[in-house]
Amino acid sequence: MSDLNARLEAAARNYGEGKLASSGKPHISEAAKNLAARGAALERRSAGRSRETGLPAFSDLSLSPTPSSSTSGVSAGSASVDSDDMKRRMALDFLKQYKGELPPGMAEIFLDAVVSGKANSDDSEDEARAFMDRAQALVECKNFTAATTQFEKVITTLVGKEFSVPLRGGFISRKYLDLDEIERSMLMSSCAALGSAMFNASVISGRNDDVRSLSYSEEVETIHRHLSFSMNPHQHQWKNSNLPLTEYWEARMVAMINSSTLLKSLGNTSMAWHKLATIQSQFSNNFIFEKEDLEKLLPPGRVFLEMSTLKHPDPRLAAEAKVTSPDLQVLGSWEKLHVTGKGLPARQGDAYFVWNSCLYVLGGYKHPADGPFYSDFHYLDLEKLDGWHTLPSFPNKELAQRGLLSYHGMYVNENTLYYFAGFDTLYAFDLVKRKWWDRTVQALPGVKGSRWPTDEALRWFASTYAPRREHFYVFGGKHGDERLGCDLFLVINMRTGQWRQLSGNARAGEIRADYHVPGPRVNAMMWADADEKKIYLLGGEADRSGAFMNKQEHGASISYPYDDFWSWDIEGEFWTRERVSGNPPCPRSEVGYVFNPSLNSALIFGGYNPSLLSNIVDDNGRERTWEFQYFADTFMLDMGTRASPDDPLRWKQVLTRGFPTYRANSRLVTDPATGKTFLYGGYTSHEYLPFYKQARCFSDIWQLKVDVMNGFFEDVDVEEEARSAKAGPWQRCFTCGSTGRNWKRCGGSCNGRALFCGRDCQLEGWKEHKRVHQCRKK
Repeated sequence: MSDLNARLEAAARNYGEGKLASSGKPHISEAAKNLAARGAALERRSAGRSRETGLPAFSDLSLSPTPSSSTSGVSAGSASVDSDDMKRRMALDFLKQYKGELPPGMAEIFLDAVVSGKANSDDSEDEARAFMDRAQALVECKNFTAATTQFEKVITTLVGKEFSVPLRGGFISRKYLDLDEIERSMLMSSCAALGSAMFNASVISGRNDDVRSLSYSEEVETIHRHLSFSMNPHQHQWKNSNLPLTEYWEARMVAMINSSTLLKSLGNTSMAWHKLATIQSQFSNNFIFEKEDLEKLLPPGRVFLEMSTLKHPDPRLAAEAKVTSPDLQVLGSWEKLHVTGKGLPARQGDAYFVWNSCLYVLGGYKHPADGPFYSDFHYLDLEKLDGWHTLPSFPNKELAQRGLLSYHGMYVNENTLYYFAGFDTLYAFDLVKRKWWDRTVQALPGVKGSRWPTDEALRWFASTYAPRREHFYVFGGKHGDERLGCDLFLVINMRTGQWRQLSGNARAGEIRADYHVPGPRVNAMMWADADEKKIYLLGGEADRSGAFMNKQEHGASISYPYDDFWSWDIEGEFWTRERVSGNPPCPRSEVGYVFNPSLNSALIFGGYNPSLLSNIVDDNGRERTWEFQYFADTFMLDMGTRASPDDPLRWKQVLTRGFPTYRANSRLVTDPATGKTFLYGGYTSHEYLPFYKQARCFSDIWQLKVDVMNGFFEDVDVEEEARSAKAGPWQRCFTCGSTGRNWKRCGGSCNGRALFCGRDCQLEGWKEHKRVHQCRKK
């Protein structure tokens, strides 16, 4: 460091004003920081360091990511500099002040670039700055429409007229990979400001521009993610690289906070809180220039407290939810179905499928440690709902007794059911003759001396079946003591009985992180599109906490939920990271999901996020904060209406006044014969709900209705639901709409359809309830 200090002092004397200030914190202009950063970028390039092998700069400034959201302006200002000597002088001041906080070797790289003159900005960036200044001046005058034009010119100047921002096609962009630090920061800043200006312009004009506003705000994070891809291409997603530049962080903060605000207004509180919590966490745990000034951009503490106490959806907000942006929201309804006759013991981890309008359920357990562990097999007629009917139990009793008849896959080929128990063997059940048998298949060698890539059964994997191709696909999962999850991708051709390994590895130690392919995970979502051209993979988690408890590689105290979305080209056999847009679910695991061909849409419900902060106060006033959150929200991904294959798929949130209670591992299924969508089962664990003494499994059945063609929404009374539909574990007062758990149920002929929070509401609302529900005294 002494050599560096001497060089700094000598360089300062060459550019006037004697020695550098030795005390106090000078205000370092954005131009000075940009100058030094540009010098570092040019120095690395001239040294021939390849981006594909990773860059040394800022590689230690990493933190596990967590998502976010939308609505304010971004400052673009850069101090004007009169001469190259003055620029150098400012950059040297910058280095003097911050040399001890930069990663090892970075200050020396900066200094070499400044002294050699390599750090001068180029003409395109000067032009972009000029457009940015004009745009900011228009924002100050509240001329947001004109400002958007200037921000668009900034983007065009930086990336060229032929390049589309936001990106079209896949998530990975060579243009974004090749940006240097200053280009990246400026592009992020202009996207954040453009999203904000679009939103403000739409508010003034009365024209809804939420889709575009969100897309530009989200583009900021896309550009940010490419920094990690460029600097550390073999770094797992739970690590996150950042630049310490003020403009870079200002753009990220503005985009995240704006997105959060807008998403909350749309009713998507889970993603709104995820984005806000992410930017707060990453801001707190990274070195950033002029951090104290940037901290003023964060919302006040009461906003974070309010968001941390919300449930998703929150029963206090669900009854008021309205469709204000049809491109991002759609109305829906959850109807609880009444099953007569014999019931089924509640369980989790069971295998399931629908055939001939009947829901089939096999195995599972009530508790992973204590059991009971089930090998029974049942079906329920989804049209008659006349009770569960018993079928011959699973033939391999040992699997069930060891708790291994759970978290596996089951599918139907013609009139035969196939159960994949995590090994090469397939168990078959003739649905007509109702008889079990073993399907002979060709093994897939892996472990030495074994017929299979894992030495114990693969579980908690994602799977899907492409019936026209007769291919069954399996991705990820755990096995034995491998807790993190794997990225193994397998397929079996049912015509030939041949297993094939398409990509990935079974063991965490053999997995090499690569941003071109999905990372290791468990409990992801997976489905084939209607044309069976692509397999889609979404979400899931890297069980880092499980690895941590077993002292394994990549372990951490909190698991990592993925927010990525992938497609596998079946013919070409390659992965593509896909872009999504709109109003998406936050990262989550153990989600109820299904692809509904009648809607040409994927539907998801519930699940959990293992890292999202929760703050709860129970009925007795006890308060506790922890990092885990169960969900009961519903989303739909439209797979069929985009204008071009290069356009991103768009998410909508399904707004429902009532909903099944918060849970994970529910079974969302579609009846191919009718196009109806049903939900069955799921669980919540006391381990992550500190006020519950035991885990709870569910055996309830619900039907989802959505206000789209073939969505069965015609008979839904939305206004009546707002007053009487059950909101998870809470009851809603018919008269005043308040939610609680101990409301009085009507004792009339309606059989308790209406509830009241007290005697006053009961007296006030009785006449209307009598008219609406045709209720009479018994």
